[in-house]
Amino acid sequence: EYTMQGLEPCLEYEVQVTSLSPSGLASPPLVFNVQTSDAMPGEPRNVTVQDVTEESLFVWWQDPIERKQCVLGYQVGHFPILSLRKSSVGGWYHEELFELDPCTNYSVTVSALSKTGIMGPSS
Repeated sequence: EYTMQGLEPCLEYEVQVTSLSPSGLASPPLVFNVQTSDAMPGEPRNVTVQDVTEESLFVWWQDPIERKQCVLGYQVGHFPILSLRKSSVGGWYHEELFELDPCTNYSVTVSALSKTGIMGPSS
């Protein structure tokens, strides 16, 4: 049994195992892939609100620096956006929130979600 150390979460690794005889002859390698476990994504970066009107606004953000490979999608406020993996210019994501009440203050949050539903910290 061997335990590999220092692996990153949410990634697939290719592992090769080869046996050596006492004389130094090597067997053909046994090759297989392993997937590390899911983990909490980091906090989305550079969350910005733009184009605010009486009934709508646009929220822009970028992937987290920490564990961005664990992000499946994002949740903005109370509006889930799952499987959002398409970036626009320069790696920015965006979502329009509409049908808002005029003259109302809103607090907008963006959180990253992992494949198994682990939610990271919000921005």
